[in-house]
Amino acid sequence: MGPEPFDLNFDGLKFWGLMKGRSQKIKTQFLSQRLIAGVGNIYADEALFLAGVDPATRSISRSRAVELLESIRSVLKGAIERGGTTFRDYRNLEGAGSNQKFLLCYGRHGEPCRNCGAMMLRKIVDARSTTWCSHCQKR
Repeated sequence: MGPEPFDLNFDGLKFWGLMKGRSQKIKTQFLSQRLIAGVGNIYADEALFLAGVDPATRSISRSRAVELLESIRSVLKGAIERGGTTFRDYRNLEGAGSNQKFLLCYGRHGEPCRNCGAMMLRKIVDARSTTWCSHCQKR
């Protein structure tokens, strides 16, 4: 299991160090939970979109790793504040979450990108549905 995303001792340089030398696609690294804990399919798509990183990318620069970690933290913080992402019957003690209303990327294939207007695309990355914008998310 990878480090907790909000661990104060875990910074962008350490995050980049965990990614260096890996041959897997970055989204696959997220889903394995070995790179960072708690980032599943929805939040991986959202963080990669915010950071402008193509989900099929296998390596990124140190500066992009720092930006990506900031994006992960931002996405998770927003989801926590909104009670999670509810598509079906998930509930917490306070009821259904509302984060699904704020998703910029996940599940929006075939719709216009909210950043640039290009069509959001869908591809399968290691057996997981992945939504991305080919204009905003570069390798």
